[in-house]
Amino acid sequence: MAQSLEKDLLGVKDVAGLIGVGEDTVWRWCREGNLPCLKVGKHWRVRREALEDFLRRSERPATLVGRLRSFLQGLSDLTQKPRYSPLASVIEYTGGQVPL
Repeated sequence: MAQSLEKDLLGVKDVAGLIGVGEDTVWRWCREGNLPCLKVGKHWRVRREALEDFLRRSERPATLVGRLRSFLQGLSDLTQKPRYSPLASVIEYTGGQVPL
């Protein structure tokens, strides 16, 4: 039981190392109430589940601009002249006339 609880509770140093930020940043998030934490003895701990929820809330959703950029890039790719097209070569060779 104690070992299970130990894995679920992370120290500030553990949290900072897991997500690649400084310990001061983790302290600030806890102090501001953005990252739920609890005091166990003299040490502050963060529940693993609370950290996962915090990270989910902090994710940036796909923006309209990002989705439009991707859509427009796809359109741009479709409208560019292909590098090689046998039909285009025939049309150019025949002066624009399409042989039937």
